[in-house]
Amino acid sequence: MIILKNYFLSQNKLLWLLPIAMLLLSFYIHYEMVMNYQIDFFRHTNGQTREGILNAELSIYKTNLFMSLLVFISQVVFVILSLNIGLLLFGYGRPFKELSGLVIKSSPVLILIYFVSPTILFLSNDFFSFDALYRIESDFTLLRYVEKDSSVWLKNLLEMFSLTQLLFVLFLSLGFQYLMNWTYKKSLLWISKTYGILFMLWMSFAVIMDLNFYQ
Repeated sequence: MIILKNYFLSQNKLLWLLPIAMLLLSFYIHYEMVMNYQIDFFRHTNGQTREGILNAELSIYKTNLFMSLLVFISQVVFVILSLNIGLLLFGYGRPFKELSGLVIKSSPVLILIYFVSPTILFLSNDFFSFDALYRIESDFTLLRYVEKDSSVWLKNLLEMFSLTQLLFVLFLSLGFQYLMNWTYKKSLLWISKTYGILFMLWMSFAVIMDLNFYQ
């Protein structure tokens, strides 16, 4: 626990780069794993056909990389803003930089799924493709419990409820405990309320957008 406390309270700005570095590393592993497999698997296929297949795979990869970066950065920014607003409303004055650093240092938990999914795909002995790889992530959300032909807005809604989000709240609460000198129970309760309100607002916005574009 002392190591975690030193990690959260460290003033080393290089730690702020850790989440993005982890995210890029995980997607580099994805690329090497799937593309090398695909190149080897289709090595005897007609050149034009092979190029079409590889380009299609590469397109899926680039889309997921861009969307993952966008969602990750958006979530970190929204959590930083919500914590600052919440503390101001309840009269707890903390520097914006401290809270920003706390959220950023907690965010690597959100990226762990990107390291876990290649291992799961490898152990499954399934055909290696980016589509199969990125479907694994949905197994850690409530999306796995809906039918494939369900509405897009419902799928996107249930995909928000993930094990990753739960772990993020627990880890963020631990850092908040050290920063505020609270008990973990008090920190967890406060973070859960603040994060819950933010999550509901984001969820409502996402559902409205899906209903407008996918109705």
